[in-house]
Amino acid sequence: MKKLVILLVVILSITALAAIAMAVPGGKSVTYDATFGAVTFSSDSHLAAGLKCDDCHPDIFPKRAGAAYTASHKLGESCGVCHNGNKAFSATKDCKMCHKR
Repeated sequence: MKKLVILLVVILSITALAAIAMAVPGGKSVTYDATFGAVTFSSDSHLAAGLKCDDCHPDIFPKRAGAAYTASHKLGESCGVCHNGNKAFSATKDCKMCHKR
């Protein structure tokens, strides 16, 4: 039983460190493969617009280290919460703003 508890603590510690490592701080970006071209999320462009990490996480996007993410393109959901054509460019009309081939 003691070995199981130790193993669980080690696994949880590694998971927590991975979550920290997968964060996208200022000056960094993360690229997601997508059917219509790769999408690169840049924290710099969002920080430059006056946003903070807490503006999107965890309410719009959950924090999950290394998780694949499939964005909804519906206005009011996922990226479309802000990318609605009013607050920021429209996620449904300006595809090439995010999807790069």
